[in-house]
Amino acid sequence: MKIFVIIAVIVLFIAALFVFNSKTSNAPTESSITDSPSGTNTSPSSSVSPKVSAKKHEIIITDAGLSTSDLKIKVGDTVTFVNKSSVLVWPATGPHPIHTVCPGFDALAGLGLNQTYTHTFTTAKTCTFHDHLHASRAEYRGQIVVTP
Repeated sequence: MKIFVIIAVIVLFIAALFVFNSKTSNAPTESSITDSPSGTNTSPSSSVSPKVSAKKHEIIITDAGLSTSDLKIKVGDTVTFVNKSSVLVWPATGPHPIHTVCPGFDALAGLGLNQTYTHTFTTAKTCTFHDHLHASRAEYRGQIVVTP
């Protein structure tokens, strides 16, 4: 019985951290999950300087791992994770399990086959990421370096 109380306290603490961090984030972010057989991005991108147009990037998740684990992008770009694996995957920023490195970068649920998760990056920083459901699998970890 004591172990259940300890686990409940830990879960409540993690939930409180998530709520606190989502309310105190300085930068607005956009994220979406969609069912998309083609893996295309269906969410709008954030506005950026008229001279620079935002780019769309894609990371394919397969049973063997990620199509790329080290991506360099610009502020305002979007990244779409496409699940082509046989298991549910949950892309999220580090560290596991609280996902606070890049607030807002968290699918918040597992993605089934052909589902996508899209996130627009609005702050320059390095966003490490992992699969929340398979956090120990190195082939499902990477980083997105966002530059101005």
